[in-house]
Amino acid sequence: MDNRGLVSTGPLFISKHLKFKLMQLQTAERKRAKIKMSLQGPSGSGKTYSALLIAFGLCNDFGKVAVIDTENHSAELYAHLGAFKVLNLTGPFTPEKYIQALDVCQKAEMEVVIIDSVTHEWENLLEYHSSLQGNSFTTGTRLHQDTMHLSKRSYKHHFM
Repeated sequence: MDNRGLVSTGPLFISKHLKFKLMQLQTAERKRAKIKMSLQGPSGSGKTYSALLIAFGLCNDFGKVAVIDTENHSAELYAHLGAFKVLNLTGPFTPEKYIQALDVCQKAEMEVVIIDSVTHEWENLLEYHSSLQGNSFTTGTRLHQDTMHLSKRSYKHHFM
């Protein structure tokens, strides 16, 4: 130990006051990670179509894909791709409604859930936020975070 309180470990000096974990190399191991993806683009740019193709690539079975559709049955335009499931959601687009829709998909054991679109839920929260007094943004964003948290933990993969 030198006068600075450092312990010599060869070419390295380590403070006796620091607690640390030893670094170790590990063998790479493939794990089944959940994909959480957001597709953005203008109307008509192919977000839903692309999400459906990616979803099929992930599970190789359209029967395990669900679309929570807030766009007036627009997901059904792609029914020719395969027999995916659709849950048509109508307003008001509250976080609770999205959570209920996600619960339906979870109970049906869907592997991929596409939320088309989460914009309506956010717009609903902004409207709700504007009607509150005080620090209402905290309440509104907490509700949105609850919805997003549920969607992230519930499925193998999901798109928004």
